[in-house]
Amino acid sequence: MITLYNSDLLKSFTIHKTRIMANTQSIICQILERIVDV
Repeated sequence: MITLYNSDLLKSFTIHKTRIMANTQSIICQILERIVDV
């Protein structure tokens, strides 16, 4: 039971981290596009 909980927690943390990295990449891309447009 504890092992299952830990693995589940780890999985959700990994998904959350991936989501944050994807958001950061999209924000950086938007900033770069604006700089290039100007």
